[in-house]
Amino acid sequence: MWKNKKVLVLGATGLVGSHCVNALLKKNTNITIFTHHKSNFFGDQVEEVSGDLTKPETCQKLLKDFDFIIHAAAQTGGLAKNQNDPISTLIPNARMNLNILEAVEKNPPDVFHFSSNNSIYPDVDWPLKENEAQVPISGIASHYSQIKILAENHCRYLYDKKNIQISITRGANAYGPHDNFDPITSHTVPANIRKVVERQNPMVLWSDGSALPDYIHGQ
Repeated sequence: MWKNKKVLVLGATGLVGSHCVNALLKKNTNITIFTHHKSNFFGDQVEEVSGDLTKPETCQKLLKDFDFIIHAAAQTGGLAKNQNDPISTLIPNARMNLNILEAVEKNPPDVFHFSSNNSIYPDVDWPLKENEAQVPISGIASHYSQIKILAENHCRYLYDKKNIQISITRGANAYGPHDNFDPITSHTVPANIRKVVERQNPMVLWSDGSALPDYIHGQ
């Protein structure tokens, strides 16, 4: 399926995107990665293009002539940033998703994949079906969840009305190699690892200990 196919990975230097690239490298795929702030650590195994996905012209120029496009790009910052400065992630993510999906509509790949997450589900104590997503209207990360479900709805429109092949995944809290280990801007697992390594005392956790979250390792 993947051999000799042209694949574009957006967010390839982030946690999820980097592991997508690693998996594709094992399948003799022709990979192009998009970089913004972070440097390319895959070397000449991939082709690299750079720019700013919040600019429509960047997306229109880039997102064409690919067999598969994997969209794992996002402006993130962990719970601390979401709580203290939610606009800093809300606006760029909304612009980025809109620009990318408008470009996909004009130049559809064989398959477009959008990386969503499980924050779009309500906080309940029983199993939920995929169609039971109900984004919270308040809370630390509610705005991020709303951006994800908005992009999912856009994807469904492209599938239903434009016959563009779309896939969506809703992952849980991911961690592993290539993660962000900054104790302020990272997610829970890498932040706590960093705090332990630095022997912080007292070590402040972003929880009261009652939650039972799901975590997914990157490999």
